[in-house]
Amino acid sequence: MRFAKNEIPKSTINRIAKYYAILLQLRSEDKIICTSEDLGRRMSVPSSLVRKDLGNFGEFGTKGVGYRVHYMIWRIEQILGYRAAWNAVIIGSCMPALTLLTASSIFPPGIHIAAVCDLEKDNPGVPVGGGSELATESFANINAIVQQRNIIMGIMAVEQSKSQQVANKLVEAGVTGIANLSSIPVLVPKHILLVEVNIASWLSQITYSLNGIIKNDFLAGKPYIESFS
Repeated sequence: MRFAKNEIPKSTINRIAKYYAILLQLRSEDKIICTSEDLGRRMSVPSSLVRKDLGNFGEFGTKGVGYRVHYMIWRIEQILGYRAAWNAVIIGSCMPALTLLTASSIFPPGIHIAAVCDLEKDNPGVPVGGGSELATESFANINAIVQQRNIIMGIMAVEQSKSQQVANKLVEAGVTGIANLSSIPVLVPKHILLVEVNIASWLSQITYSLNGIIKNDFLAGKPYIESFS
């Protein structure tokens, strides 16, 4: 997502969202007070970084005491926009993936999936499933869908060859933000809030490290299994 120079870095926002998830867990454990050390330990980051992140948004806790869990949850919900309602549309071309996304708990509070569009022309009207009452709709009707349901955000889970075209259509339809889950970046006007969620690049960090481990094991004379190409 693009941020002006005087705004909070997205890396900080990412950590704040993770602090929120940890605080929810602490609340479920009936914890009333937590410290920056508690959050840092669960996040594997220094407690000083936790305090710095939270300090960007004012005072949260009491020195020598810690943070009140319920208050922290409430404050972060305000900061991250979790207490508002943001209508979103999911666009994809694979029913199992659409079902998984619609039923998933990956979305933070406030994001409401108001529509699901399947790029496959034969699928309009198919129940999404996964506990959702939504049915797939034709992406050809995206303009009306966005305008009639006050949709703010488009979530793209499409193949590479269609990602830019879908992004263009979402911009034309009038969305304010786009989350691109495809493995290739898209270009949008400066006024559109764009976030690239490239799962392949994240998983590549693991495969890169695994590849190094395997090569080191091979050099050390340990059994090595050649992968297929």
